[in-house]
Amino acid sequence: MNEYEAIAEGLFEEGKRLFGLRLYEKSLQCFEAVLEIDPGNLKAWVWKGKALIYLGRNMKAIRCFDRALLIDEKCDEAWAFKAAALGTLGRIVQELECIDKVLALDPTCAPLWFTKANILRVMHRYEESLECCNKLISLTPEDGQAWMMKAIVLYRLNRKKESKKCAEKAVKLDPSLKPPPK
Repeated sequence: MNEYEAIAEGLFEEGKRLFGLRLYEKSLQCFEAVLEIDPGNLKAWVWKGKALIYLGRNMKAIRCFDRALLIDEKCDEAWAFKAAALGTLGRIVQELECIDKVLALDPTCAPLWFTKANILRVMHRYEESLECCNKLISLTPEDGQAWMMKAIVLYRLNRKKESKKCAEKAVKLDPSLKPPPK
């Protein structure tokens, strides 16, 4: 490792530390300094984008994730955070496209199956949402929220008996959950 690489690595680690302390503006400065030294640093582009999301600068964050994806189009973290930024901006179709990219790279990413199921539910695409719920439950069978999502989707599909069973299972797994309204 040469001197510049060592400096960049130190700045990157400091940026992550500051990010962990929720000092997003300061962490952003570290990631920008890393990118001045090494503009091809994939991790720095992703972390810069994450800091920008927390600072509410979603359009700039998306550009960072796009830069990261130019470096490595299979960077699931860049796709996932780009999806989050797009969702915050209400660009749901693009958000789903990014989520699908992540799930193609890592089909075991349960949180994104939940997110996709929820987005499709809100879009009234209940059959597709149900497919996501089933995949989610296959990955996390003890997750009460997954079962409750399935209950809600089944309810919307007018499959009331199945919905009730899923809701009961959800509440059994997580007593803090409440069944969907009747």
